[in-house]
Amino acid sequence: MQKPSFRSLDKVLQDNNSGLSRIIHQASQMAVLRKSVAELLPEDHRAHLHGVSLKEDQSLTLLTESAAWASRFRYLESTVRQGLKLKTGLSIDRVIIKVRPPAKSSLSGSV
Repeated sequence: MQKPSFRSLDKVLQDNNSGLSRIIHQASQMAVLRKSVAELLPEDHRAHLHGVSLKEDQSLTLLTESAAWASRFRYLESTVRQGLKLKTGLSIDRVIIKVRPPAKSSLSGSV
């Protein structure tokens, strides 16, 4: 039986073709995009932006925790699109706002 070969974590991370390296790169890009979008929002809105994603069709999805905040974000769609175009050069064709309530912890012991 052939002994399995292992690579150090440094080598895996340095290999641009590895799946882990691509995932880390994509996560880094999403973090930069989230920060860019947050900077375009009014300060009181920033804490309610829980995630962003950008699809190949140039649609930007923003995640927030309630319909009320989703409504407020919808009023800022053009600001976000224009701001990203100026700041990063991204041409966003469509902004989608989704409500994703925060997960409730089941560790509290109550049912």
